[in-house]
Amino acid sequence: RNGRNVTSQVADKLYEGMKADVLSENELDQVLAADLLWSGETRDERKSVLLVLEASWRAEMNDVLRAVQRADILKRIGYAAVPMVAGRQWDDVALEQAVVQGVVTTQNGHIDRDSWNRAVKLL
Repeated sequence: RNGRNVTSQVADKLYEGMKADVLSENELDQVLAADLLWSGETRDERKSVLLVLEASWRAEMNDVLRAVQRADILKRIGYAAVPMVAGRQWDDVALEQAVVQGVVTTQNGHIDRDSWNRAVKLL
């Protein structure tokens, strides 16, 4: 619900976190390299969430790891960050790891509802 691109607002908070020595310049750069930072609310509970999206034609392990690392950085500065990986195709190992890591997955533009429900429960 009420989703929007929040890269600019997140960048401001990242710079504040860097100045307060909560995160490094490298971590700031890493988060800002995400393919999309999208904020909104869950439909049922209206929890505020920040999706950290990595998109690839073929989703692989490095996409899953990047999404998780970037979400973890954002959690340190107070966001309810959810890692998400979108791919047309998925490497089997990456898909398995996405389930273990609580990553929301999409394939061919369709969100896997089970992965969404698992990720939101981790907030």
